[in-house]
Amino acid sequence: MDQDGNEKASQPLTAPTESTDRVQLRRGAATNARKQFERTKSSTSLQGLTTSGGIGKRALERSTSASSFAASGLLRGNKGRGHSKIGASLGLKKDLISNDDHDLLQEGVAPTIPSPSTDAELWANEEGLRIVIDVLRILSRAFGLLSLSKFSEAAVEFESLPYEHLQSGWVQCQLGKCRVEMVNFEMAENHFRRARELDPSLHRDMEMYSTCLWHLKKETMLSTLAKELKDSNHNSPQAWVALGNAYNLRRDSDQALKCFQRAVQLNDRFAYAHTLAGHEYTDLEEYDKAQAEFRMAMSIDPRHYFAWFGMGVIYDKMGKNDLALIHFREAHRLNPSSSVVLYRVGTSQEKMSRTTEALRTYEEAIVLDPSNVVARFAKAKVQVNMGQLEEALKELDGILLISPNEANVFLLQGKVFQKMGNKELALKHFTWALTVDSKSSHTIRALIEKVDQSTDNVGERYEVKVDTDL
Repeated sequence: MDQDGNEKASQPLTAPTESTDRVQLRRGAATNARKQFERTKSSTSLQGLTTSGGIGKRALERSTSASSFAASGLLRGNKGRGHSKIGASLGLKKDLISNDDHDLLQEGVAPTIPSPSTDAELWANEEGLRIVIDVLRILSRAFGLLSLSKFSEAAVEFESLPYEHLQSGWVQCQLGKCRVEMVNFEMAENHFRRARELDPSLHRDMEMYSTCLWHLKKETMLSTLAKELKDSNHNSPQAWVALGNAYNLRRDSDQALKCFQRAVQLNDRFAYAHTLAGHEYTDLEEYDKAQAEFRMAMSIDPRHYFAWFGMGVIYDKMGKNDLALIHFREAHRLNPSSSVVLYRVGTSQEKMSRTTEALRTYEEAIVLDPSNVVARFAKAKVQVNMGQLEEALKELDGILLISPNEANVFLLQGKVFQKMGNKELALKHFTWALTVDSKSSHTIRALIEKVDQSTDNVGERYEVKVDTDL
């Protein structure tokens, strides 16, 4: 070879590219240089490569460590055959390298391959997965029952959760919702209060907490809850619902309606807010607007039984008993565990002169909730009209055990005794009614005088006395 060729062979060589397995030397390079380069390329070339792709100043040395050679290849992104074989033999794939291993590679240290898991570790992992699956199974079953309005069964499922999951804000709220629908407001309050203790920033389901406090007539606690929710998040629809319930408890329907409308503005898919607004319109006797709100709630949630119940109340006030019965029955179908809804089914049947059906419906409502005083009183009235006087007296005595200061119960008892010819007991019960409800004294005194005038002994007149010991 000429001198010019030898000088070109002594110049630095260009690093091999990723697309070629053999490196092309410049034209005129020495044959021995070509052979030497090809012989050392597959085993030692990457030891001398710099980050820019050229051969460094350090002398080329044959790698004595397959792992360091593979690590070097991975660092420089080279995809040659030699690197692929060694990388595959070590199980080092680029996609499976963690961040910690990548840091080790950058430092020139080969990553450690994890040792196989022991039987104890595998058993512990399986046990953990089994616990997670059991918890998810209970939650899914409980939430499904809650969605189907099977509140007592849902409460049992939620209470079967492990303690650490049971004592969470979300689960306590679900239990509170179940208790509200079961008309157990005292237990519902305990669950919601516990949820607030576990998660003070909680807003979801707080509208049901406010409804629970509304039923318990706890005005101070309801106002405090509304203020805390509103201060926490001024744009929370649940906060405005709570504030609306607080105004409603103060008999301020106008302000309550404004709060419910504000909740709807913040979340137009909030079915419960639409329903509460509909009930406020019903109290204000704006039935067209009330129906619009109820229909909107039903379109958002077709299973929202409270909206169907509200539509039934409107038709009942309008004297359309057949339509009221249809909506009350649909509400009962959606929530078969509600004694209040079933009672309204009975009132519609009674107004349509379907007395026997109404009596049976009242009995079913009492079975659902024996403490439903309104349903028991309605049943007693039907029994009186049907001539079942003894059965009516037993039902009225049962009501007095639950609520001993019901003037209407004493009045109905007096009428029953009057029909049975026992004027002395009739006058006594009318007097007790007057003691309990002095506001209705005019009506009660008229009944007493009617009984007194029909007394056989003209000289004996019953003197009305107010028993202050009751």
